[in-house]
Amino acid sequence: ASAPVAAAAPAAATPAEVGDGVAPVAVEAAEARVEAERRREGEFEEELIQCQSRHQELESEVKQCRDELDHEATLREGREAEAESKLQALRASLSRSGTEASEILAGALAKADTEGKRATALSEQLQTLQSQHDAQLEASGERT
Repeated sequence: ASAPVAAAAPAAATPAEVGDGVAPVAVEAAEARVEAERRREGEFEEELIQCQSRHQELESEVKQCRDELDHEATLREGREAEAESKLQALRASLSRSGTEASEILAGALAKADTEGKRATALSEQLQTLQSQHDAQLEASGERT
């Protein structure tokens, strides 16, 4: 079955046979087209190699950028954690300071209250002494 197909297919022409049936100009033009096609194919392969090289460079740059972003994110997270820790410490310190201030104020108020009561007692004592003194002056004035 394959022999009739092979017989029916024309054999490829060799350069000597081509010269017999085809004009030399057409052969030269065909050879020039083949050569031009080979040059274009070579140019395309060179361009493909350049594109692949550039692609690798870009992938490397992308990886570097991602690494830098990851590093920056790690640094930012560290700074945020440090800031949160400082904020907690400040809140605790403020709370202690507020408690201390409240205790100091309570002590001062208690002292002021005590001093106020003492001042009231002294004022009452002074009035009593003043009244006694006035009474003594009146009494001595009557005796004189």
